[in-house]
Amino acid sequence: MAKKNSFLKIFLIITIIFSFIGLGSDFLVQKLEWQDISNDLTDAMDVSLAAVNPERIQRQAQTPESIDNPDYSRLKEQLLELGRPFTRKGIDSIYAMSQKDGKILFLVDSVSTDHPRYSPPGTIYEEPPQILLDIFKNGKEAMSDPYTDEYGSFVSFFKPIRTFDDDQIVGIMGVDIDYAWALNKLRSFRIYSLSIVTITYLFALLFFYLFFKRRASKQQLLENQRMHEALVQGSSDAIMTLEPPDWKFTSGNPAAVKMFGAKNEAEFTSKHPGQLSPEKQSDGKPSPEQAKKMIEKALLKGSNFFEWTHKRINGETFPAEVLLTKFEIDGETILQATVRDISKRKKEEKQALEQKQELEELNSLMVGREIKIIELKEELAKLKDELNKK
Repeated sequence: MAKKNSFLKIFLIITIIFSFIGLGSDFLVQKLEWQDISNDLTDAMDVSLAAVNPERIQRQAQTPESIDNPDYSRLKEQLLELGRPFTRKGIDSIYAMSQKDGKILFLVDSVSTDHPRYSPPGTIYEEPPQILLDIFKNGKEAMSDPYTDEYGSFVSFFKPIRTFDDDQIVGIMGVDIDYAWALNKLRSFRIYSLSIVTITYLFALLFFYLFFKRRASKQQLLENQRMHEALVQGSSDAIMTLEPPDWKFTSGNPAAVKMFGAKNEAEFTSKHPGQLSPEKQSDGKPSPEQAKKMIEKALLKGSNFFEWTHKRINGETFPAEVLLTKFEIDGETILQATVRDISKRKKEEKQALEQKQELEELNSLMVGREIKIIELKEELAKLKDELNKK
């Protein structure tokens, strides 16, 4: 439960942190993108004002007939050329305006004559944004907020067109970016930014999940090892480990030390298994040869249970049951041997067998006696019959 609560706490902390990162990155992306749009509008404005001759703007008649004016043709050609490279940056149109009798009139723009938003010279701007009206009054450049007019929704930059000699305002230059295009661009960058934050968040969760899982597995392994160690040390059976290549003892629990009559574990592990077995087993086969077979069988099948005659350090032999079990630890194969002294059981089995034999012998004698009695009775009966006949 504590481990689960700890993981949930980390999960909540990571989620909160990445929520703030997501909000911060979204805010930053929007700010940077609007700044980028502002820079594009400014660049288009600077290039346009540098290319356009204010005197040509000043000579415009502000009527549809200006189309035939060489100054209009030159201005139209220039704005068309200037507008093309900025189109990929979202610039919708570049245009010049003037004011007459309180009305704003279009003089020339970068829109082709066959486009629905083309405005012939002298066209009245019916729904100009308030910021444009203010510029005609105060003569100060300004960047607009998103607005909607009869042509659509835009974000625009407006700047006065001034003459070179006396700095007189002869018109206003406008540069538009389509607001829908700007929103789509902003949306794509926001999605990209939030996707990166989300992916990073998921990777962070995965990292901490794997970290906690590995730590939990390690703790569980240590706990299992401690439990196993406690069971081994407290077991009444002798438990020991053997390792390759010569399969010597590498550890032994207190029961093993006691069973084989060693002073301590160090003395026990200093003995080779061959020193704790007689030369031959009860079936007359050499112990080394049989031990090798038992080990090979355990390695092949994973475990091997058999009876074995062991020898204590003082030379006393005793019968035992042995269970060999194969384990893999850190990529190395080891064997754990569990040995149980069955001397008492063997003695009881021998006594039971002797008692059984005695009972069988007694039973055999009793049966023989009964048969003899029956035979005697039969002989007496025959003798009696013979005497009666005489």
